[in-house]
Amino acid sequence: MPKISSSSLFNLVKSLTSTEKRYFKKISQETSLKKENKYIKLFDAIHKQKTYNEDEIIRQGKFNKNNQLPALKIYLYNLILQSLESYHARRDADSELKSYLQRLKILFEKGLYEECKKIIKKAKQMADKYEKHLSLLELYGWEMKLIRRGSFQTKTKQEIDNRYEEVLSVNHKYLNYKEYEWIAAKVFERMYKKGPSRSYTELADLKNMLNNSPLLKGESRALTIEAKRFFYLIHITFYSEAGDFKKSYDYSKKVVELIESHPQQIKEHPQNYIHSLFNLALMCDMCIYYDELFNVIKKLRAIPEKLGNKCTENICATIFVRSYVLELNLYVKTCQFQKALSLINDIEKGMKKFQGRIQKQFELNFYTLFASIHFIQEEYNKALFWINKMIHDARDNIREDIYCGIRLLNLIIHYELGNEDLLEYLVKSTYRYLYKREKLYKFEILVLNFIRKKLPKIIDAKTLTN
Repeated sequence: MPKISSSSLFNLVKSLTSTEKRYFKKISQETSLKKENKYIKLFDAIHKQKTYNEDEIIRQGKFNKNNQLPALKIYLYNLILQSLESYHARRDADSELKSYLQRLKILFEKGLYEECKKIIKKAKQMADKYEKHLSLLELYGWEMKLIRRGSFQTKTKQEIDNRYEEVLSVNHKYLNYKEYEWIAAKVFERMYKKGPSRSYTELADLKNMLNNSPLLKGESRALTIEAKRFFYLIHITFYSEAGDFKKSYDYSKKVVELIESHPQQIKEHPQNYIHSLFNLALMCDMCIYYDELFNVIKKLRAIPEKLGNKCTENICATIFVRSYVLELNLYVKTCQFQKALSLINDIEKGMKKFQGRIQKQFELNFYTLFASIHFIQEEYNKALFWINKMIHDARDNIREDIYCGIRLLNLIIHYELGNEDLLEYLVKSTYRYLYKREKLYKFEILVLNFIRKKLPKIIDAKTLTN
């Protein structure tokens, strides 16, 4: 039996929603034959902790560390996953198709072939509607099993050939989608790690990828909804990198329209819809379409109502983060600083509520905005509080270009506070860090040169470079 790390179990317990916890307790108590359910005791002990403390759990639960606790952790981990599997059964197309396929296997083994045909018909309709190509291929496999079991008596050669053509078509669509996914992954990997291109060479590499890929010649080559979505996303990224935000906006709009024209996709892939709206909002911001941006924020916040009981805490956390980043940034861009300041309070409460569910990059994004707002209001000590909160652990968690911005803002705040002794060290280290990049932005050079000239004791640029 594989070992389960304490952090894996702790994170799983902490990820459960209140309804998932209740369901787990109900299932585990029903299956337990003992009055003393040690797994529930262990679950409760872990759930009460803010950080995992095994010694405290052993003391409270009177577990044997060497023999009893490791086995209990493995059992509890698997029991939680089983309860989640049961709780979420038939909540989406994947789980429903899995259920159909399991029933199909049972009925086939019992020789109830007519019932099998009914299930295959229903399942194929669902798999086709939601573009579940692998499930479709499996269902075609079951159809052929039934044909063979009937000794090919009920099917003509033409019907069998048609089935084969259908299988090839489904397989072609699946491979087409995976090829777009692979191209998109290469584009996004570079973007997420490095941020916007700092040189014409980097942009030329991306342009060559687009020009040399036959699949990117036109959207008609994308054969499915998901393939089209990736086609649009690749172009959003390229035009955004190239600084053509109008074209990036156009493609962002196309993604949202594509998903909204297939409402089943919103319920099946809510995160895709959230990210598509977020991309559109970012492009509205770049194109100064502020009225449309505010409407996109409203759309984001209306998603939980559309999803109903399918709206998980994780989805709520994603909507909270993205909508408030957009709203706060909108207030900054439109110089509504009092509104921005009043929003910080609400955001801090939300961050506490969704603690553990917010990606580090968005947490740091909030802190950067908080620092910027306080800086604009000349509240330099408050701005420095947020900068210090993020700068020590930001390096390995966010894009390089954002980290550069944090370091520069840190420099400017210390300059405004008159911390000249500290600035000498900060300018040197920041300059050397930026110089290692292929190319410095003009703004970065301007900030460094301004501070260096204002403080004569900071050595010249040539010495800094060396």
